[in-house]
Amino acid sequence: MDSNRLHRYQKAVIQIIVITLVITVLNVSSSSAVNVWRNYDEAEQARAAGYHQTAIDKYKISLKLFLEENDTTNVALMYNKMAESQLALTFYDDAVSSWELEAIYWSKAGKTQETIAANRKADWIRSRFELFVKARDDEQANTLFHNAKYEPKTGAYIGAYAENDKMVHDSKDGNPHYITEFPNMTGKKHAMYLLYTTWGINFFESYSGHIQRAKDAGVGLQVALQPVNGLDEVMDGEYIRSLAKQANAAGIPIFMRFANEMNGEWVDWYDEPAVYIEKFRLVSNVFKQEAPNVVMVWAPSYFPPDNIEAYYPGDEYVDWVGVSMYQTYNGALDPLKLGVDRSSYIEKFENIYNLYAKKKPVFISEGGVSYSHPTAELSDKTDWAVYQMKQLYANLPMLYPGVKGVFWFDTTKSESGRLNSYTLSGNDKVLTAYKKAVSNPFYLSTVGDQSPVTYKPLGQTVAPRKLELSAYIRTVEPLLAKVTYTIAGKTVATVTKAPWTFSYDFATHKGSTVDLKVTAYSSNGKAISDKTVTVKVSDIEPGTLLATPTASKVIVDGKEVSFEAYNINNSNYFKLRDLAMAVNGSVKSFDVGWDAEKNAINLLSGKAYTVAGGELTVTLKPTSRWAKLAKSSMYLDGKLVQFVAYDIEGSNYFKLRDIASLIDFNVTWNGTMNTVGLDTGTEYQE
Repeated sequence: MDSNRLHRYQKAVIQIIVITLVITVLNVSSSSAVNVWRNYDEAEQARAAGYHQTAIDKYKISLKLFLEENDTTNVALMYNKMAESQLALTFYDDAVSSWELEAIYWSKAGKTQETIAANRKADWIRSRFELFVKARDDEQANTLFHNAKYEPKTGAYIGAYAENDKMVHDSKDGNPHYITEFPNMTGKKHAMYLLYTTWGINFFESYSGHIQRAKDAGVGLQVALQPVNGLDEVMDGEYIRSLAKQANAAGIPIFMRFANEMNGEWVDWYDEPAVYIEKFRLVSNVFKQEAPNVVMVWAPSYFPPDNIEAYYPGDEYVDWVGVSMYQTYNGALDPLKLGVDRSSYIEKFENIYNLYAKKKPVFISEGGVSYSHPTAELSDKTDWAVYQMKQLYANLPMLYPGVKGVFWFDTTKSESGRLNSYTLSGNDKVLTAYKKAVSNPFYLSTVGDQSPVTYKPLGQTVAPRKLELSAYIRTVEPLLAKVTYTIAGKTVATVTKAPWTFSYDFATHKGSTVDLKVTAYSSNGKAISDKTVTVKVSDIEPGTLLATPTASKVIVDGKEVSFEAYNINNSNYFKLRDLAMAVNGSVKSFDVGWDAEKNAINLLSGKAYTVAGGELTVTLKPTSRWAKLAKSSMYLDGKLVQFVAYDIEGSNYFKLRDIASLIDFNVTWNGTMNTVGLDTGTEYQE
């Protein structure tokens, strides 16, 4: 993404929000106006005088009255003001909650940019602790796999754009050439490289030398095909047909990324979602007809997040989903107003991952962290950039195990007075950090490889043996110096680098329940935040979790149906055959079969269910049971799909929402009535 344009865009957004806050008038009914104005004025006076708790209490009174009036704009403003006082009292968790609620009410008021800004402030000071265990070789991999072209079952390809790094590439004669020298510089072969071309240029002729080198080295190419003159020039004809045929003849894996970052106003193909979708489908159809070795990549920018889905061309036309994701230092947005960039680079991946990872392989198609301040002359941000880079590569396999690739943008841009430095050879500390980061065996050097390591979230139960634990941690302080782990009241490890990995033998606690406390420290040695989790040490099979009978009633198309369902980690799990029986005869009927040779479940959509016997049988008094990860695969209409399933006493249980999204029926929840609803007449909604 062009970070200069992003900066200008964010600056404009801030100005809009400030104007909104200034000109919004408190409009309420006459019956409550006096109380609102009095409490609001008193809250403002208290805040100005530094009496922030008094101000918060007064804002809450005004907030209640605005809620009664359903005045969403002023509800949002009250939460905004409360958050400022909570910040002053260092009640960071409270401020996060207030900003989250502010965002909800801005959204209800139809204020998109204000919603984004409130969520951003919450994200910048949020504390987050997530613990993970390195999986054993005999455990099921924690990943998402779609059986897409070139998709690794586990792990992520490493790639780069390196044309402009003069230490590894001479653009005049190709001596040195990055396909040879970039791996030498970084200490590891890279699976793919990124190149750019524009519509109308014969890429495969212009880059014939690169393609031959790629073939000799056993690497693939990601080709960014950009219609720089707008979408009108994109037509089916000799150019695109010839390009596709040459791609097929190249004989290497090619990821064709057409018209990327379409959701950003800085590109010439922005702001026409319908036309964009039409043109992407056209290009996709041509490559699918002419070039079976080509993967079609759809790749928006991570920002802005609110319009991404409007440009999605459809599952039939997209093979992989990429994202452009950059990080440059920007302390101007600091909620604490101290000029510190408290954002998290890795969490920028979360939105695209949540939107598409269950449907398609997802990857970072280009990105990087700049080690120079974009505007402050001679301001070095190396330590900040190194920390962000380490967090990215160390925690991607844990937080987003379905990630399938990461491309580093190895260049430096100077534009409109802003300098963004991503060139690895230009900074020894950054290069050293990158070499260490990609040495993780999760990151793959060859298309077709898969990772020998995966990680799983720390559950409620751990085995009485030696385990390797790691953590993703972020706090209000962006750079952590160390993390300590305390088990059963005793400090067992002090770690000084992400992902804060340590090993511990839980055998001495067998049969016990112990508290595991994690404490994060800032660079000045101050304890910033902590989290305590309680785990049971039991010799149950690794990956086993406690499943408790769900107490919710289930309504299928308006009729109550009894299921023997279980709650695992706050999600409801059902037997596949019970669900198939319950929706049989509806427009969402599906059949369930078994392929012993493949050790796989076969689902056929739109087919009447074949009764096996025993469906919808409910134990008189179901009790809690142990659930272990199911090892069988599952196919829908011949295509491999992958969801986490659990084996409970010989039956496979799947998360209700996973099956609902797969078969495409809607699931609702009524908290007041403690009722789960299944509606086969409505499409699935998140």
